[in-house]
Amino acid sequence: MVESTQVVCAVILREDKRILICQRASGKSLAGLWEFPGGKIERGERARSALERELKEELQITVAIEHEMQTVRWVDGSRSFCLRPFWCRWLGGDIVLSVHSQMAWCLPQELSRYQLAPADQPICKDILDSPTSRLLCDF
Repeated sequence: MVESTQVVCAVILREDKRILICQRASGKSLAGLWEFPGGKIERGERARSALERELKEELQITVAIEHEMQTVRWVDGSRSFCLRPFWCRWLGGDIVLSVHSQMAWCLPQELSRYQLAPADQPICKDILDSPTSRLLCDF
């Protein structure tokens, strides 16, 4: 069995109850699809530390990591991934896109307007269905 690549992502909630999503740039795998920002966990790194690092490197932002959501496992060809999403609260920073082509702040019910990457689709469903999400988003 192939070892899964460990990945983290952030469901970042702003005070106006909007969530940040980013579009994968051309030339990357899954180019043009939208995702919750994040990246790979490096060897010996904790998930929360990896998420803070990835958000700083890729977007130049800071967040408060609130709590972990349900893990998503998926296979892309010969590669296997384990995605650990976290609810985060926006703290600040001017977003600078270095690995994405676009970004959008949208209300939870607007997420379906975007073509999300396959691994991000279950996270979207969790956002819309979970009681915790409803409390956080108040929609």
